Amino acid sequence: MNEYTRTPESFFKNIPDFDFKSNYIYNLPNTNSARLHYIDEGVNTNGVALCLHGNTTWGYCYRKAIDPL
Repeated sequence: MNEYTRTPESFFKNIPDFDFKSNYIYNLPNTNSARLHYIDEGVNTNGVALCLHGNTTWGYCYRKAIDPL
């Protein structure tokens, strides 16, 4: 049994200023079937920009920075 509640994907549809495609990594070791969400946008011409957030925030806080990065 999971020790967390997973927010349904439908809750992330039609969020203002957040029209990025969802990507997930599944089967992470020692996570009790948790998944990792990431956003992969644009063409990589200058390297990778990695933006991390912690609990209680989510990727929405980076919505204005993603395109310029």
